[in-house]
Amino acid sequence: MTNRVYVNTAKDLPVPDVLSWLQSKTFLTKTTILEILKKSGRIRDILINPQMFLDAALKEIRSVLAELMVDGIEYEKIE
Repeated sequence: MTNRVYVNTAKDLPVPDVLSWLQSKTFLTKTTILEILKKSGRIRDILINPQMFLDAALKEIRSVLAELMVDGIEYEKIE
């Protein structure tokens, strides 16, 4: 078994404002978005490819929101 040491050599890479960007696209609060990202277990992936991370996160959040909207629809028969 080999021990590996990873060194962050890109200390000055700009990281996009993930919460604000996702908030502008989903209209969720930053607190809600942060909870989603924390619970996803993938938040560190933003450092690998920020744009791909944002696109994938937005797609998943929108998918779940659409599902919740459909599940929340109730029909009431009116005479």
